[in-house]
Amino acid sequence: MTETPESPGVETAVDKQFVAGVQGALDATFNARANGPLDDVEHQLRVELEQAGVAEGLSDDRVRAMAEHIAAGEPVVAEPDEQAP
Repeated sequence: MTETPESPGVETAVDKQFVAGVQGALDATFNARANGPLDDVEHQLRVELEQAGVAEGLSDDRVRAMAEHIAAGEPVVAEPDEQAP
């Protein structure tokens, strides 16, 4: 009898819901504020992260770096190493 292989990523410790929440916040912020003033972008990103329930899982430096990319018009992808605390 052959075993069905597990889906890719099943064995990882990545919190997929957390990463999805971060990505949703990044996408919403990019759509609303891309190419905007950095302070506005960072504020919007923090609001979106809070609404997604993932704000506490990211350092201030990481949020600022993400906001800098969005303010420059560069989309940001949540990395699998974005981990909830």
